[in-house]
Amino acid sequence: MASKITKGLARIALAGGILFAGNHLYEQCSRVFGDQGYSEQVSETYQESVPQERFTAPQNYSNDQRTGELEIPQITDSQKTSLESEVEKPFTGTNWILERNKITSSSTIGNLYHDSNSNGIIDDADTHLAYTLELPWKNNNRNISSIPEGTYEVSKRKSPKFKTHFKVADVKGRSDILIHAGNYPRDTAGCILVGDSAGNNYVSSSRATLNNLLGEFGNDEIRMKVTSTQD
Repeated sequence: MASKITKGLARIALAGGILFAGNHLYEQCSRVFGDQGYSEQVSETYQESVPQERFTAPQNYSNDQRTGELEIPQITDSQKTSLESEVEKPFTGTNWILERNKITSSSTIGNLYHDSNSNGIIDDADTHLAYTLELPWKNNNRNISSIPEGTYEVSKRKSPKFKTHFKVADVKGRSDILIHAGNYPRDTAGCILVGDSAGNNYVSSSRATLNNLLGEFGNDEIRMKVTSTQD
């Protein structure tokens, strides 16, 4: 019985000595190596074994937790076309300005200019193209009124009645507004007549003036600004 107790005490003493020696060795290593004596680096194998659901990536981000790179959405061709169509492109065609400056109860006389520098105003750089005759303003009523002030697209067109002429597009509340030949208010039902001179309710040499405009601008994309300034 005494021998068993002696052996147990010896084992306890041996374990205590080993523990003391281990602590002593750790303290010595810490003094020599500092924090390098113990590494907290996690192995690559351990990192990859972590359950993925604990690292769910936020929406619009990639699943690469180590880089945190943004996932850039790709724009399709149809989306690109839609975006481009929404952006207004600069007009590169021919600009005209029709300035009305003499209004009577029977007619509206004006001047048509080529806005050469495309600045939207009449200045020394612009070229006078023709005199114009329109009906007086009567609230844009069909067949009896001139068209509203504004900016309109103009293009060449042919018809049996007026032959080759210009069409003024997208006039609000109106249809078939043309720039054609004619001399007097009776020659128009809301369209624009042109001539090389103007008098009281009258423009002259209308067909020749129209042909000159067609020859110079007939193949152009034209934008016409209509404005008024009465003498």
